[in-house]
Amino acid sequence: MKQYYGFTLIELLVVVAIIGILTTIALPNFQHAQVRAKTSAALAEMQTLSTAIEQYYMDYNTYPLDGNDYGEKSEEYFDQRRIQHVLTTPTAYISEIPGDQFNDKGANHDDPLVARHFISKYPYPYVYFSKGSYAVNKGTAKAYTIFSFGPNRLFDNADSREGEYKIYDVSNGVISEGDLLRKGP
Repeated sequence: MKQYYGFTLIELLVVVAIIGILTTIALPNFQHAQVRAKTSAALAEMQTLSTAIEQYYMDYNTYPLDGNDYGEKSEEYFDQRRIQHVLTTPTAYISEIPGDQFNDKGANHDDPLVARHFISKYPYPYVYFSKGSYAVNKGTAKAYTIFSFGPNRLFDNADSREGEYKIYDVSNGVISEGDLLRKGP
């Protein structure tokens, strides 16, 4: 009698079911790892941008101004790439302005409070705000804040009052409210 070697249909179905269960368990962990990696990369880029801003401060004794500090001259002054351009030219404090890891073409720019900060074309930079009124401090910014959209890809702090920021925390889940934030000095 001839003997056949191989797997039965039941054995194959059991193996496929086990692979499916393992994939179901592993996929969310993989997504969490991706978000954590992007968050770490964004925080590192914000640190690099912050270092460049501090070097600018050491040369000019003021932080770069944001669009609000120019008054109502023109909407073009709110272009974040134009605002941060002073960090690359004429003195290169940073080789290029990094793009926000979470601010992509899929992010929500329909909100009027948000849209005016993102007139620049994709890839959008991190949002930069200088602190201290232009009129009060006569053109000298005293501090700054850098924002990243965070994993939910919404600018949650567009209309926040000073100190009432929604800050993203990785422990809150993959997609939770809040932005990544870096304040200086």
